[in-house]
Amino acid sequence: MTLLLRKLLIIFLVLFLITCKEDQLSDQFGPVIVQIDNKKLYASEIENIIHDETSTQDSTAIANAYIHRWIKDQLLIRDALKFLSSDFEIEELVEDYRNELIKYRYEEQIIQKKMDRDVTDYDLQSYYNKYKGNYILSEPIYKIIFASIPAQTEKIDRFYNAWLNNEFEFIESFGNQYADTIYMERNEWINGEKVAEIVPKELIKGQKLKRDKTIQKNIDNYEYFFKIIELKAARDTIPLELLKEKIKSLVTHERKKETIENYKQEIFDKGMQSKIVKMDI
Repeated sequence: MTLLLRKLLIIFLVLFLITCKEDQLSDQFGPVIVQIDNKKLYASEIENIIHDETSTQDSTAIANAYIHRWIKDQLLIRDALKFLSSDFEIEELVEDYRNELIKYRYEEQIIQKKMDRDVTDYDLQSYYNKYKGNYILSEPIYKIIFASIPAQTEKIDRFYNAWLNNEFEFIESFGNQYADTIYMERNEWINGEKVAEIVPKELIKGQKLKRDKTIQKNIDNYEYFFKIIELKAARDTIPLELLKEKIKSLVTHERKKETIENYKQEIFDKGMQSKIVKMDI
């Protein structure tokens, strides 16, 4: 069955379901499914909501639901106009909405043409310096490294010395070769809960965690190494690197507002100079 014939069948079935309608209407735009006053629902609208792969049964149900929803909406609007027209200035509301839509669309074009969208590191740092008092940590965060290595591993003393002296390249190379577990994401901030997932409890229990502190312990024939590269305490300022995306969004938002306000001022000045604005005050 061709697509056209299938859609015609769908419309026929829908018309059959609309028992309150005896004769199909039509005008220059095609067959009309339903008419309420001067509002018309055309068969072509029903065809457009039916996908090619949809079964005839499902298509009929979809079309029937759409028609009934359309009828309910039109009757609600019709009823509302009777009772609200005396209390509300409908035309004024429509005009206000239209004006807001025009302003929104035009402002989007102004932003596209006039706004600098390049947010540099300098921009981020400047915004952060200005507002960093608003960004306070609720809990400590850490940058750490961690490794567990079999105690009998050759040159483990050399590894320990490298650990103490932050020889990260050697630590990572040795750890990748011999370590049972190694965590070297030293530039990533993590909270205490994440630290507890990485580091055995018995290694740090009772320890005062502070910057550049190495904790080393033998547990069950494994040498465990843990170090805090950097930390921020609760109530410290949140580091910029954790806020970059948020601040970028805020900088962009401020630029949008500034771009629109500058353009409004520009056309205000031109309007006043050209006498387009007539004031009787």
